[in-house]
Amino acid sequence: EMINHRLRDLVLHNNNLWKDQVKLRWGMQANNSLLEASSVLAGGWKNLYAQKHVSEKRNKPWVVPSDPEIEAILELVRGDSSLDRVGSPISLSPTSSVMSEMAPARGLKRGLTVLLLLDGSSSVTREDFDAMKSFTRKLIDNLRERRPDSAVGLIQFNQSPRTIIPICDISEDIPERVDKMQQLMGSTDIAAPIKTAHELLTEDGNFGGDAVVLLLSDGQTSTSELEASQREARSAAELMGVRLFAFGVGRDVDEMGLNRIWRRNYPSRVESHPSTT
Repeated sequence: EMINHRLRDLVLHNNNLWKDQVKLRWGMQANNSLLEASSVLAGGWKNLYAQKHVSEKRNKPWVVPSDPEIEAILELVRGDSSLDRVGSPISLSPTSSVMSEMAPARGLKRGLTVLLLLDGSSSVTREDFDAMKSFTRKLIDNLRERRPDSAVGLIQFNQSPRTIIPICDISEDIPERVDKMQQLMGSTDIAAPIKTAHELLTEDGNFGGDAVVLLLSDGQTSTSELEASQREARSAAELMGVRLFAFGVGRDVDEMGLNRIWRRNYPSRVESHPSTT
């Protein structure tokens, strides 16, 4: 603005310049596709820049997704996004070859079944665990409004998984149970809850239609457990066509570890995972 009016107008109205600024400041290969979807929901790159700037300033030093990013993530989970099933910035969706091998839906026919896997180990701080619970409530409220035919389940895990909420209709009063959930603490085994989620989905009456597994974790676990997690994730995706999403949560997220769980299975489609706190 200090140079001339023409440059000011160019900055204000050239969407590509704002796009470049967003990606320069926040973009990486891990989340470029998510930013694209978020810019549409925000009403343009300039608006997304403004909302991300405000969110960053308000929550500093933590990194918290802006409202358009949250909505873009929820669209992915619901299956409403154009990014869905073709590889996403925060997840690994099955490749076309895996999609063609999806097992037929069994049991009760629901439009969407979502299983959340929350890391309750000691490496996750209380604030980060609360952030997971907050996201879970947002997701449930969003599904109740946009996909009332959905079902949800919740597993909290440390060195062993604990089913907090068995798969049930989204219309049931779940948020109160999420609020009352206490952090387990202990060490971390990511493979175990993925295996438990697979088992829950294969039980009679618990699976039908589209299925999504959401992993919220800092990824802090041993190499051997990561390798076991890779095998369990592959099994769930190949045998049942489950869509898998990984969210990095915490101050010291092992993105490489989380990335290995998905990349080993679908190297052509995977991208990394932005942190939620």
